[in-house]
Amino acid sequence: MRQRLSLARALLNRPSLLILDEPFTGLDRRGREQVSQVLEEARQAGAMILLSTHVLDIDSALVDRVLVLRRGKIRYEGPTPESFAALYDEVLS
Repeated sequence: MRQRLSLARALLNRPSLLILDEPFTGLDRRGREQVSQVLEEARQAGAMILLSTHVLDIDSALVDRVLVLRRGKIRYEGPTPESFAALYDEVLS
């Protein structure tokens, strides 16, 4: 509930830029889907969203570009891959 409340507070003034750190932490699958939907609506309204997350099963429609860091080095930078699972296998294994 705390994550959802924080996101709601961040969206109250309809910001043009949202910077979110681990917005999916502590949420179950349904909660992640709800947060993804809210973020997609903000994106559709023109907001730019920058988020950091270790959750790789988020809706890939929410993401335009991906940057993967591992041990302080960029391991991948580019468009959204077809599958975050494949990206994980390729970059982080």
